[in-house]
Amino acid sequence: MRKVTALVGRIADTADRWKSEEMKKVLVADDEEVLRKMLRKFLERLPLEVQEAGDGEQALVLVLAGAFDLVITDYQMPGLDGLALIAACRQKHLRLPFILISGEQPENVERHDEIYFLKKPFSGGDLVSLVRFILRL
Repeated sequence: MRKVTALVGRIADTADRWKSEEMKKVLVADDEEVLRKMLRKFLERLPLEVQEAGDGEQALVLVLAGAFDLVITDYQMPGLDGLALIAACRQKHLRLPFILISGEQPENVERHDEIYFLKKPFSGGDLVSLVRFILRL
């Protein structure tokens, strides 16, 4: 019983420490609600504030209105796709990193432009590791 109490205490201490630190903000943009929810669930393993956008246009509005530390976007979405979202943000001089999710790597993605690629299918561990690397968590 003491071990359980000690473990619960350590978990509570970690949660309090995460709350006391400024949490990084991540936006997840995908037109598939199931995938957005799955990504959110993976990301909630980390001390992050996660917001969702159902398409590229909504994601752009949210990015322009708020200070995000990272945007995770699907490549293929109706209307404003992932690359168009990145281009629109770059036109507004927003220099935040992006994770572009797709089944195939688009040819015109420049690696030096803080765009990271995650090929479908991927594991939750792959996503969490990449986010930790980008945000230095």
